[in-house]
Amino acid sequence: MTVTPDNVDDNDACTIDACVNGVAVHTPINVDDNDACTIDACVNGVAVHTPVDVDDNDACTLDACVNGVAVHTPVDVDDNDACTIDACVNGVAVHTPVNVDDNDACTIDACVNGVAVHTPVDVDDNDACTIDACVNGVAVHTPVDVDDNDACTIDACVNGVAVHTPVDVDDNDACTIDACVNGVAVHTPVDVDDNDACTIDACVNGVAVHTPVDVDDNDACTIDACVNGVAVHTPVDVDDNDACTLDACVNGVAVHTPVDVDDNDACTIDACVNGVAVHTPVDVDDNDACTIDACVNGVAVHTPVDVDDNDACTIDACVNGVAVHTPVDVDDNDACTIDACVNGVAVHTFQDTDNDGVCDATDICPGFDDNVDTDSDGIPDGCDDICSTPIISEFTATAPLCQGGSAQLETTVTGTAPFYFTWSGPGFNQSGTTNSLTVEGASTGTYQVIVTNACGDDTATVNMLVTPLPIATWNPPAILCSGNGTMNLDSLVTGTTGGTWSGVGVIGASFDPSSIQGTTVITYTVGTGVCSATEAHSIVVNQSPIAFAGDDDEVCALSYALQAVISTVPGTWSAPVVGVFTDASSATSTVTVIDNGSYPFVWTVGDGQCFSSDTVIISFHDPGTPLWVDAGEDQDIDVFTSTQLDGAAASGLDVLWSVVSGNGIFSNANDTSTQVVDLAVGENVFVLSATFGQGCAQSTDTVLITVNDIFIPQGFSPNGDGVNDSFRITGINAFPGNDLKVFNRWGQEVVGQSGYANDWKGSGSNGQDLPDDTYFYVLNLTPERTYNGFVVIKR
Repeated sequence: MTVTPDNVDDNDACTIDACVNGVAVHTPINVDDNDACTIDACVNGVAVHTPVDVDDNDACTLDACVNGVAVHTPVDVDDNDACTIDACVNGVAVHTPVNVDDNDACTIDACVNGVAVHTPVDVDDNDACTIDACVNGVAVHTPVDVDDNDACTIDACVNGVAVHTPVDVDDNDACTIDACVNGVAVHTPVDVDDNDACTIDACVNGVAVHTPVDVDDNDACTIDACVNGVAVHTPVDVDDNDACTLDACVNGVAVHTPVDVDDNDACTIDACVNGVAVHTPVDVDDNDACTIDACVNGVAVHTPVDVDDNDACTIDACVNGVAVHTPVDVDDNDACTIDACVNGVAVHTFQDTDNDGVCDATDICPGFDDNVDTDSDGIPDGCDDICSTPIISEFTATAPLCQGGSAQLETTVTGTAPFYFTWSGPGFNQSGTTNSLTVEGASTGTYQVIVTNACGDDTATVNMLVTPLPIATWNPPAILCSGNGTMNLDSLVTGTTGGTWSGVGVIGASFDPSSIQGTTVITYTVGTGVCSATEAHSIVVNQSPIAFAGDDDEVCALSYALQAVISTVPGTWSAPVVGVFTDASSATSTVTVIDNGSYPFVWTVGDGQCFSSDTVIISFHDPGTPLWVDAGEDQDIDVFTSTQLDGAAASGLDVLWSVVSGNGIFSNANDTSTQVVDLAVGENVFVLSATFGQGCAQSTDTVLITVNDIFIPQGFSPNGDGVNDSFRITGINAFPGNDLKVFNRWGQEVVGQSGYANDWKGSGSNGQDLPDDTYFYVLNLTPERTYNGFVVIKR
């Protein structure tokens, strides 16, 4: 084979191709650069020298190749400061201060030559009367407690020693015993009371003097006495406990005049019951419904009920007050006679229609042959063969709704027609050929029907009960007064009970005259529909006078000028317990009592027929009585400008809230507990005053309401020691719709919270504790109110 220059090419650019002695020789290209720190290679005929890879992926080492070997030299980070811990972080020298924080805010922490030094904060204020301390890094100077819990000493600290000076309570009055009670000087009058209310006790230069009370009123009809220090003039007891006598005292003698109850009616029994004339109708009822009872000149007259129907063929009687007319029985049980009643006499007419001298079927059943045996009983008896005696299978009576109405009688008959019906009952007799009858004016009793045909008769009776008409009678009361109160109208009924009442002032069965003046008509209705009755009466209502004794009041004295409203009719004061009036008939009389306390006084006005009373309660107090009042606890509130004041005072005191400083508007300044609004930011001082009333001492107490505006701290220490562990913004609770965002020094948001509630304890949004550093916040309270600033976290 012949080798040409072209066919020694091995298509490898990294060899030198040649033909040696006809043989193709491929010599590799020499790429060695004699550098041990490179890896030599031929790429597409080109020498490539790749440095040996010495990178250890540690930014904190300096990497190099020495004689083909990788060498890693650490970066030098030493700052020659013993108070830092030197390190290389990502190739950067980091010098972390040695942690010298002892978590005590009351020491100043420092590092000296690598050693932590903690110097206590200096809190000494050089005042022997304060106890100096450091609280959360703040110097607190607590005054030495010199309070001996005795309100009657003035407590002070002198050079660190508690000094207690007694309060001066001496009033230089020999008739008082001076003392200090709860810090108030109390001057108790010397006790001159001999426990005899009927002496006027006094202290003269410290000596008790007792003067008897003068009680004589020069009235023979009163028994004069002193009761609990008040002159009591007790009318001579002329009451014989008989409301039916008019009792009076004449020159000291009891006179009892019987009440006049005679109504000049012989048919009433006149009596006095509890002072009221009662006229009871004479009882003429003989319990016989068949007599009409009446009283004539005081004598009971019993007239029999008239039951005569003027029919001699009925037997008239009264049954339970109802006239019953029973037909005379004229039946002689003889089919051959026609029975009838003529003027009360039974008449029996012999039947012989064919004038053969014999009563037979031809006579009883005309037109029929009595020689024919039509019923095949072997006896040719005429009537029996062709006529059936009537049989009443049903007799009914439909009663009316009420006495005097229409009743319906109805009968059902079997037998041979035609039939003849004879009806009878209370007050009527009637006959005809129909099987029903309407009875007008029906009443209770027995109703009878006799059905007759050519060959006999049948009789039936029915009892019918008819509802009697109710009686709506009632007795109207005498003249009423509008202030008499509600009356039970049912108690006035003398007829049928259970009815209904109507008229102005009527509710159910009660009548209230309070809104009526003059004459009004009241109607009583009993029963329903056609079976009802009504009766109406006029009642005169006189307007009662109005008594007003005045408002309850308090006074620091033993006398009080009463303040009743003067009426157009006379009035009189009375005291159920004790009390002496200057003029008992004066609406503005002055009343005097002998001892402190609360007493009722009654003002009664009237014109002889109608009266009205009202009671006022007056409390009499000692002018020197200590008053107790408490304005409540001081309050410290955030942002809000309203709060509830909860004061207290002794019972019966008149109280009043007022502003001492700051601002406030009370919803009710006369109530110990009230809402106050429009508070000023800062301190607001209010005073609660209390007094019994005119002539009384006054006592006061103050309360401090501090309103804090929004306050945002510049740091906190979330180290879990329970002190200053969270970022607490004073007043944030007033803005529940707030929004808080916190950023680190690189502008990254670490906290984002809507409705922040003072609960951030130094952690990021991932829940991990943030490093101690300075952070920046933006706080939106409302769209119009925004705060921004910085806060330092230091654990």
